[in-house]
Amino acid sequence: MDYAKALVIVRSSSLEDITELCERIRNAPYSVLDIGSAYGIWPVNQLIEGTRLDGTFYVANEINPRITQAAIDRAVSKLDEDQLERIAFLTYDARELPESLNGLFDEITINYPWEEWSAMEEEYKGGDSFADYLAYNSKARNLFNLLKEGGVIRVTLHPGRTELSFLIMDNLRPGCRNAVSLLLPDHIDSEKGYHYQDEYGTPSISLSFYK
Repeated sequence: MDYAKALVIVRSSSLEDITELCERIRNAPYSVLDIGSAYGIWPVNQLIEGTRLDGTFYVANEINPRITQAAIDRAVSKLDEDQLERIAFLTYDARELPESLNGLFDEITINYPWEEWSAMEEEYKGGDSFADYLAYNSKARNLFNLLKEGGVIRVTLHPGRTELSFLIMDNLRPGCRNAVSLLLPDHIDSEKGYHYQDEYGTPSISLSFYK
């Protein structure tokens, strides 16, 4: 299957490629940015299951280019050509996304943000986790710049992370119009990309921030 059907944007990408990405996002009826997408399991499964509005465009953002390549390979093996035209892969540090993406997304998803930047390849070291960034760094509110008016950031946390959920809520709330915290009846399986009930019935925590 043609890799070109899925748009791939890295730091060295040309302005034309980034412009094409922006146009694809603008032309979609609904657009989702998945930050820390890793192997792209969640957005690929969303496309397969059709859980969003028809024509939804997904951007899978992952800082590690080797993982991004594995995500692309997986997408090409799982998706048909029409579905591949509705996903792009963005290899950027989520703290430094291109300003040209500002105001384009209806939704940002962040599922279980635990990977430490210090555990990444040497050139990507940052010393903290994305969860810490969301909880303690006021610059995390810049993520709202990526949203359209009325857009939403959804953060899903592992069960039992109540204290962290309070910290993230306190840090991000000043940047949004409304914030909601919910307990989910099930989890997102990190391997399969869909929800499942754990053996103890302990709920995950979902935080939603509306611009």
